[in-house]
This record gives sequence, structure tokens and C-alpha cells, in this order.
Amino acid sequence: GGFAGTCYYPQQTKESVSLVYTVDSIYNYYLNDTLRTSCRFHVNRLIYTNPNDTTNVIKYDTGNSEVFLIYHDTLSLTVNGADIWSYYKRVK
Repeated sequence: GGFAGTCYYPQQTKESVSLVYTVDSIYNYYLNDTLRTSCRFHVNRLIYTNPNDTTNVIKYDTGNSEVFLIYHDTLSLTVNGADIWSYYKRVK
């Protein structure tokens, strides 16, 4: 999807990405089972002029932030706030 009309899947890229968000607000990013990033995070809700128009945002201590949605067992994240989304399935 997206503006480029391209989707990337782990089977094609031969990469495995795992995101771990802990209850004590630590974010860990793993690429192919190797820890690449670890930092603190905070969840905020941005409210626009209309109180019914809100956006959930994860802010990382690295300075980056991402809009997110959670639907059932899927976490959807923007890529650095752009109109490009990544989807992650919850592993129980």
C-alpha cells in the first residue's frame, strides 16, 4: 500500500522485527533477535480543536514519536509520523 504501492513482508525481506513495550515504560526494538534500540517511552493523546478528534502518540526519549492504533491483537504504527504504516501482531 502507501504512496509507493509497495508492501514489505518478513518472508520477503528475511528480517524479523520485534517491539517490546514494558509496563515500566521501556521500549526495546529487536532486529533479527538483536537488540537495536532501548529507551523510555510515554503515551499521549493529542486532542485537536474538536474533542472527538484525537490521536494516540508514543513519544520516545530518543526524540522520535509515532501515531499508533491498536485493534484486537494488531499494533499499527506510523513511520516517524508519515502516512506510512507498519503493522505488528501481538505474540502471547
